[in-house]
Amino acid sequence: MRTVNCNSAMVRRAALCGLAMLVINAVGALSASAQSPRPFGGRVVAKWDNVFSAVGGTANFTGTSQMRHMGRSAQVGTLSLGAPTANGLFPGTGTVTITAANGDKVTFNYTGFLNPSTGVGSGPLEIVGGTGRFAGATGFGTFYAVIDVSAPANQGMTVLLDGVINY
Repeated sequence: MRTVNCNSAMVRRAALCGLAMLVINAVGALSASAQSPRPFGGRVVAKWDNVFSAVGGTANFTGTSQMRHMGRSAQVGTLSLGAPTANGLFPGTGTVTITAANGDKVTFNYTGFLNPSTGVGSGPLEIVGGTGRFAGATGFGTFYAVIDVSAPANQGMTVLLDGVINY
């Protein structure tokens, strides 16, 4: 019967090589899963302080949402509108921060156009970071907003968000 000498250099080298391969594969799997694209989206219900102050300035909103990967969340955001285009649409830009119940956050920037006669705004969004499990988040998507423009202040808004997030 033959015995293996576990102190031999060849056995130690093979064991270290096997261990190194396990570690490399585990780290690779964790890295890949940490940055896998996942669906991002939800429905927001919010109120503006005065969306009309966004023309040449900034308007703010606060609201609540039900978001994928975040559950029931709070949202705050801003909007700045430029001068209307030839077809009467206002180009806009803004930033939104979504805060999950546990305090983790996702932030995205958006651009788009607002139709003042219908209250519909839409355009692309880009996820630019976050905190907690969303630290370093990236992604992209679209937003579709319907704003009640019938009142000068406290306009209600419903927004649908759809895209992908990497975290």
